[in-house]
Amino acid sequence: MDNRNYFLSLFVKSSTDGKERTQPLNVAIALDVSGSMDGVLKYNPDEIYNEPKHEQSRIQLAKTAILMLFDKLKGDDVFSLVTFHTSAKTIIESSFVKDLDRAAVETLVNSKFESGGTTVATGFNETKKNITNFRKGHSLENY
Repeated sequence: MDNRNYFLSLFVKSSTDGKERTQPLNVAIALDVSGSMDGVLKYNPDEIYNEPKHEQSRIQLAKTAILMLFDKLKGDDVFSLVTFHTSAKTIIESSFVKDLDRAAVETLVNSKFESGGTTVATGFNETKKNITNFRKGHSLENY
């Protein structure tokens, strides 16, 4: 049996790549904090790049990716974060990025969350509620 880990990277290219974006984004993230996210991913680039072995949990990789994405957003973009396992919880309600403190976002993202089973629908439903509530509270056509 093959016990190696395999990873998939997906890169999307659009006709607007490299161009300044004119429409604001509404980024709503549903972060799986179930017990399976504590699992460690082992990556050994030594085989390819002669670098040391890396080990990080799935949850830590996801949190790092969220903060990297947040740093790419503009002030008029909207950001929200929901965590889910068997239930869902809004961590950051939909807000304009310009109204969010980066350090506070980092603290919230890096918090220790409860874990349990995985019920994806609860996370998506809570995320949808955040998006809908934001749109109801703002007369914005582009979000």
